[in-house]
Amino acid sequence: MYNHIHPYKNGNINVKGECIMNDSMGMILYVVVIIAVFYFVLIRPQKKKDKEQKDMVSALKKGDKIVTIGGFHAKVVSSKNGVITAMLGENKVKIEDWAVRSVEKTDENAASAEETETEETEESAKGEE
Repeated sequence: MYNHIHPYKNGNINVKGECIMNDSMGMILYVVVIIAVFYFVLIRPQKKKDKEQKDMVSALKKGDKIVTIGGFHAKVVSSKNGVITAMLGENKVKIEDWAVRSVEKTDENAASAEETETEETEESAKGEE
């Protein structure tokens, strides 16, 4: 119909003579940088923490002492399907696996950890010679 070319606009150049493409590329780059920052500052550390929690809970065995997020200290009786049965005092309680904050080191666990650490130290010393 009416095919009129504006004298001050031509393609990707605005009234000031600046290229519009540079502005949009800058905006896209800014959004990409913001997404990358969110990933490395928020998402990735949370995934790592979740993986450590999952590994800790899957390694629980009968007799381990745990601390819940509520601060209760209990001894594991059994663990299956995401539910841990533990002795809290003289009572058996069921605890969801996500509610375990940490596993206390018992004498047996500490002894086995020391043995593993000693073996690793000896192997690294042999490797350096």
